[in-house]
Amino acid sequence: MKKFMQRVLSFVMPVLLVIIICILLASYFVSKNLNEFSLSPDINKVFMGDSHMQCVANDTFMFKMQNISQSSEAYLYSYYKLQHILKNNPHIDTIFLSASYHNFAKYYDNYTYINAMLKRYFFILPRREQWSILKLQDNFISCLFDISISQLKDTQKNKWIGNYAYLDNTSFSQAAMTKRINIQYHQKDISDRLSEHQITYFNKIVDFCNQKNISLIILNTPLHEEYKDNVPLKNSTAFYNLIRSKKLHLIDFEDLILSDKDFLPDGDHVSYQGSLKTSKYLTSLFQK
Repeated sequence: MKKFMQRVLSFVMPVLLVIIICILLASYFVSKNLNEFSLSPDINKVFMGDSHMQCVANDTFMFKMQNISQSSEAYLYSYYKLQHILKNNPHIDTIFLSASYHNFAKYYDNYTYINAMLKRYFFILPRREQWSILKLQDNFISCLFDISISQLKDTQKNKWIGNYAYLDNTSFSQAAMTKRINIQYHQKDISDRLSEHQITYFNKIVDFCNQKNISLIILNTPLHEEYKDNVPLKNSTAFYNLIRSKKLHLIDFEDLILSDKDFLPDGDHVSYQGSLKTSKYLTSLFQK
């Protein structure tokens, strides 16, 4: 028995040592990049949020503004991302944050802790958040090792920082929109429910900006009319109640006319053609 245990340990210990080294190296490199990261001193306004904001704000021709949005970015990650951004870039005075009905739908929780998100954001989180996330995993050692290897193999230093997303022109599709609506609002067991997790971290972002005297402007990014008509009343009501309760400044694009070709098939992302119109619209508002 003793020899058997020795053999097991002789195999397990080197494996554990490799795992620990990978975790420490990944953590070190991400921390180093975080401390060194900074935006251009000319940038004093940033766009944050998920893929909806990625598509809307074409910063290639927007003066002193940068889009750092990422697809499927939950407010948990936006909250800590914002802290790092402001720490290294004290010249930033305005945050444009995307928020819409889908952001507070229960379905969003399905994306928060998937591997793709953890590989992108895990090491920018404080230790208490990291541990909370690991406790949710079936095999936290395997998960942590996978995340660490991904960080070490990836040549992109700051993959937690997003960008404007150029998407080819397509056109709105009734079928694609219906599928999208069903995924966001009508999945089994989460139909019409709200995400308390998203609401909590959205409020944290609002409070943090207030503490730091940062202007926070909410962008309810454009939606196709047929998509809007199919948003459950509970979700739209909850959204506007939240905006009003926090007394937030909201840009909702209600007076911007967009056609089918200005949207991707799902009806809740604008196409490249649409982004030209939305970016021009935003620029005109900022100039005023």
